[in-house]
Amino acid sequence: MTDLEQRLAALPLGARAGFLAQLRAATGADSRIPRTDPTQVEAPLTSAQRTLWFVEQLTPGTAAYNMPHYYRIHGRLDADALRRALARLVERHEPLRSCLRLREDAPVQLVLPRVPVDLKVVDASGMSVTRAVEAAGAEIAELPLPLDRPPLWRAALYRLGPEEHLFVFVIHHAIFDGVSAAVFERELAALFAAEARGEEATLPALGVRYSDYARWQASRLSEERTADLIRYWRQELSDLRTADLPADRPRPAQPGQGGSLVVGRLPDDLYPAVRELARRLRTTEFAVYLAAFWALSHRYTGAPDVVVGASTNSRDRPEVADTIGFFVNVVALRGRFAADPTFEDLVRQATGALRGALAHIDLPFERVVQAVAPERDGTRSPLFQVAFAVNGELPGPRLPGLEVERIYHHQGTTRFDMTWGLTLGEDATIVVEYGTDVYGEPTVSAMVQNYGSLLRAMLGDLHEPVSRVARS
Repeated sequence: MTDLEQRLAALPLGARAGFLAQLRAATGADSRIPRTDPTQVEAPLTSAQRTLWFVEQLTPGTAAYNMPHYYRIHGRLDADALRRALARLVERHEPLRSCLRLREDAPVQLVLPRVPVDLKVVDASGMSVTRAVEAAGAEIAELPLPLDRPPLWRAALYRLGPEEHLFVFVIHHAIFDGVSAAVFERELAALFAAEARGEEATLPALGVRYSDYARWQASRLSEERTADLIRYWRQELSDLRTADLPADRPRPAQPGQGGSLVVGRLPDDLYPAVRELARRLRTTEFAVYLAAFWALSHRYTGAPDVVVGASTNSRDRPEVADTIGFFVNVVALRGRFAADPTFEDLVRQATGALRGALAHIDLPFERVVQAVAPERDGTRSPLFQVAFAVNGELPGPRLPGLEVERIYHHQGTTRFDMTWGLTLGEDATIVVEYGTDVYGEPTVSAMVQNYGSLLRAMLGDLHEPVSRVARS
């Protein structure tokens, strides 16, 4: 490893991505993603999209990758101004006019010049917000969005009263991610404000289109680079054996998609301790929370290795900061316990695993699966069955003159056995989506409680082997 690589490895993950972007711009090396002919209607899939395409081929017709957004709007809403704002947003961002189709045995993005923007207005007079959300879930959010049929989103406005509405926007994950949601909300608010005033909105020009990014990314995956990526993931995930968390029910012969939620909280005093440990070890809070989740999984399985899936953001290019699209790739993060690590050891191990994954993120997940070649089992997803994420809060769009509240509602499906999400805001909320074919609510609730207790114990004794923490 060169001196520069060593110094980069020491940077926190967020600072590392920003530094690399600045370095490219300063040196001129790979400094810009080239713009391509805007009339081109086809583009390759990005690595992230290829991963999701692969997963969806295993479970066709699923709504598990729908991303529903519910917004309660209080005040005198100009519904037509909202529709016009949404139409402007669709015109601005290619993915909102795209679909994924098979061409000569390979999937591609198909970008349409325009798609109809229909903001369906539903008379829900007399309904409560809760009832309207449930109705919207059944009527809109829980219906599949086939990848080959544009647009890959739906929108509706439920009119509960003269000054009470529920705006519902459901979009497929193949063209949207968490950062896209923030872009969507910010730009929809700006466009709505302009439309409501009868003015022309002036949004900054996009750096590049999503299809530009897809072509640029594909051009970088040379045979040599692909071979390097395959070598890394084979070494990282070699000799891997699946170790399931104890289940409440026998795993069904066909993977189910039914799911439910458990919501909990971490004690308020743990967040400052996590933040301080991350600062001292020059890592991220995600690495600390991941290490604790590895430890919890090890306690439940007794396995020498545990593997957790994580979504990593590949927006390390300034040109794509405000581009709606799917810039997330799924990676398998392996925690090793054979050497009986301390919690500090485990956090350093998690930091290394995350940095390695970010450096080798360009290989689509299905290529990783092919390279590692684990024993395939049609009853479960390959490589891992549990996913883990740490997110920030999204406040919702700020529409002038209106009160907007984001409402969370689970649509009753799940992608994995469990998906853990920590949302860090005024408090640390834990939301666990779990497969009801495998787990019951009491088991998942107990795991949430045990996670907080184990994290507290390990933060209080960083240098004690994890195997003995909270057992003495």
